[in-house]
Formats: sequence, structure tokens, C-alpha cells
Amino acid sequence: MNADVFVAWLHYVSFMVLFAALVAQHLLTKKPVTHAEATRVAVLDAICGVAFMLVVITGTLKLLRYGNGLDFYLQAWQFHAKITIVLLAFFVSLYPTIVFRKYRKLSKDLPEDERMAYPPGLKHAIRFEMLLLVLVPLFAAALARAVGSFE
Repeated sequence: MNADVFVAWLHYVSFMVLFAALVAQHLLTKKPVTHAEATRVAVLDAICGVAFMLVVITGTLKLLRYGNGLDFYLQAWQFHAKITIVLLAFFVSLYPTIVFRKYRKLSKDLPEDERMAYPPGLKHAIRFEMLLLVLVPLFAAALARAVGSFE
């Protein structure tokens, strides 16, 4: 297998894992949680973090070594839109990460059968992050097909 094929595959799989972990987080934060469930959500958040790092690393490899060349990407507005959306999603993801870590620590002191509810804005942050990330493949497809290019 060529390195460029492997990097592209890892990029796509990492993006899918990231999105799947976000969906799982969303589902698990709809109801009050026990310490075990808070721990599970925190682990999912760590999976999101690792997957996001892999998306960025493999995306950078595609940009600099295995793609169409830096000049091609830098002149394309679709590329800039993708990067902007990914950065926005990253900044939105900071709030859930902070909440998950805090609630995991707080839930340790709870009796085993007691539950804690996450803040109401948490679900909205996760949903907004998913909405942003759904747009990334749209701009990737537009970039690959030069949709909206001015040449």
C-alpha cells in the first residue's frame, strides 16, 4: 500500500471515529449520569481528542506531502473554509471537554446510585460541533471538484 493511500485512509477513518464519538457523547449526556457514566463520557472525549489530532496530523501530511501541493490548497477558498470550520469546531469542543473533566471529578464523591445532570448548554455545544463537522466533507468535495473556483 502506498503511503499516500494509507494517510488518506487514516484521515477519513479518524474523521469518522471523531464524529461517532461525538454522537455517543451526545446520546450519553441527554440524561443525568452516575460516576461510571461520567467516566465513560470522559473516555469518549479523550477518543475525540485523539481522533481530532489524527485528523489534523494526516490532513497536514496530505497538505504538505501527499496532496496536490501547498499552492493548490492555499489558493482555494474551499480549503480556507474547511480550516476555519475545523478551528471553530475545535474551540467549541473546549467547553464540553472542560465540563466532562469537571463532572468526572465531581461525580466521584456521589453515592453509587446518585446521578448528576450536565449543564443544559452542553448538548447544544456538542450539536453545534457536529453541525460544523458535517460541513467539512462538503467543502472537501467542493475542493476536490473545483466547485466554485474562479479560474
